[in-house]
This record gives sequence, structure tokens and C-alpha cells, in this order.
Amino acid sequence: MEILFAINLNELVQVRLTKEGLAQHEKWYCDLSSVTKMSLPNSVSELKPDDDGWYSFQLWNLMQIFGAQLYQGNSQMFIGNLIRIRTKSKLF
Repeated sequence: MEILFAINLNELVQVRLTKEGLAQHEKWYCDLSSVTKMSLPNSVSELKPDDDGWYSFQLWNLMQIFGAQLYQGNSQMFIGNLIRIRTKSKLF
């Protein structure tokens, strides 16, 4: 049975990052800092997993940071290629 649900881009999703994913996260914020000429020290240092190793992102931010890296043949950014989404969203 197929279940469709709506999710707002501001909703929190969770991923477990690989080493490549952690490196991409840091690179993205370093690149952003160099483009904006602003110091963003807390952006990388505030990334902390929960007790099970899951990192939380707003969906739009996850897509912004990792989207260009999510293609067939590239290194996995997320362990098991999994994104965990809460199911409180409205079902269709």
C-alpha cells in the first residue's frame, strides 16, 4: 500500500552522516563564510548528533547543504542513504 504525506520544508528531518557527509557539511559552511565574508564558527560546531548518532536539520537546509552531492555514483552522505522523517504530517 502506498502512503502519501505532506511535509513542510521547515520540518525537522534526521540523518546519520558519514565521514564524507560531515566533510561536506563543514565545506559548505566554510564556502558560505568565504562568499559572505562573515565568520560562521557556530554553524559547524553546533552540529551534534543525538545519542543514536542522528543529526537534525530542517528539510530545506539538508537539501541546500547536501543536494548537489546526492547523485548515483557519488559517496554516500548519509549512512544507509536514509533520511528519517516524522510522520505527524498530514496524510493524503
